Amino acid sequence: MAFLFSALGALTLVSRT
Repeated sequence: MAFLFSALGALTLVSRT
């Protein structure tokens, strides 16, 4: 599940940029 969270976090960060 850590990988999923990591991918989600990265996507959210990119979206926030």
